[in-house]
Amino acid sequence: LRISVWDEHEGILRALEESGQADNTIVVYTSDHGDMCGDHCLMQKGNFYRGSVHVPLALHVPWLSRRRVDFRGPISTVDLVPTVLDLMGITPVVPLDGISRAPSLRNPAQWRREDICVEWNDPEDAALSGRSRVTADGWKLNLYHDDTPELFDLNTDPGERVNLAGSSSQRDRIRRLTDDVRSWQQTHRDSLSLRT
Repeated sequence: LRISVWDEHEGILRALEESGQADNTIVVYTSDHGDMCGDHCLMQKGNFYRGSVHVPLALHVPWLSRRRVDFRGPISTVDLVPTVLDLMGITPVVPLDGISRAPSLRNPAQWRREDICVEWNDPEDAALSGRSRVTADGWKLNLYHDDTPELFDLNTDPGERVNLAGSSSQRDRIRRLTDDVRSWQQTHRDSLSLRT
């Protein structure tokens, strides 16, 4: 079975053209989570592995350049609402989490990779809840409420198979990334206790 996302995207754009709304409609293609599909012997979501947290994100903004621009590096879906509002020229009436990525869409030379935090709150078992820090330079630290931390070098281990959290050579990195997670928690009034 082959499912073409691009064909669906083209169908939406064609329908917008036919309706006369193509020039004033932003199209966003994304998902709220991935699915493990058996990777790491896991199904569904509920963890910080790539299969669960890496989702597609494509924006079609007709009043920007028609050429395709690809941005590499972690992007938080929390940035999506501020970005779309900015592209529509709307100023939020209340503060929003996330930042607008519209300046980079208007001028791709402004794009800068940034670290992001990912959160998981397990509705059935709080012990499995956690926070993850994904860095612009390709590292990922996963901290859980009641489980062992994980550290992956995504540059050399994109499959997240080798947990480096126990390596003495990574103590400084773990300390720094843990501080980043705690700072993020404080900023977002997140009270989940994390095992380090």
